[in-house]
Amino acid sequence: MDSKKALSFWMYFLSLEKDFVQTHHFVEVTTANYATYSVEYSKILQLSCAEIDSVLRNLCTILEPQCDFPNNESRSGRIGDYKKIINKHCPEFINAEVTLTHGFNCVPWEKWSKNKPPKWWSSYNLVKHYRHSNFHEANLENVIYSLSALMIATLYLYRLVSGEKYAAPYPFPSYFVCKYFSKGLTFRGEGLPGIDA
Repeated sequence: MDSKKALSFWMYFLSLEKDFVQTHHFVEVTTANYATYSVEYSKILQLSCAEIDSVLRNLCTILEPQCDFPNNESRSGRIGDYKKIINKHCPEFINAEVTLTHGFNCVPWEKWSKNKPPKWWSSYNLVKHYRHSNFHEANLENVIYSLSALMIATLYLYRLVSGEKYAAPYPFPSYFVCKYFSKGLTFRGEGLPGIDA
């Protein structure tokens, strides 16, 4: 994979972010509305988590080229397998933080343990497989966390592929921001936990 291919993952994230920003016309982003669910949130949650699966698969292949993810269709979607590889090579991955423009800080991978995926990932699977009884899981909170997780995972992928410390894909997001890249030319963002030390 080269930087151009890695950038395509970033562009997909930006497309999903744009869809999310459009929902602000109808639902104010505030913790009071975190339980609000909708068809649009269901779409964004499912697309962002499917993309997370793809990004993590590629990230693991870069971190551990001998892993069999790229050529084994039966191994896709096993977030626990991804966790083992990412934790081995980037143990600080789970501490990466995103700030939303409404002032909320989010650490989307923080509760990713050995045996348990993050809550938003479990919610995604409930919506994907049992939407008829779990549609309420396609809510604002899970969408915020899944998009934040996608942004962090995609940043890691881009940095590792580019081979440059502090490399940041462009264009920058409009709503999800983080300290790991800078919108200015004179200030360099902080290093991603575990790879830019």
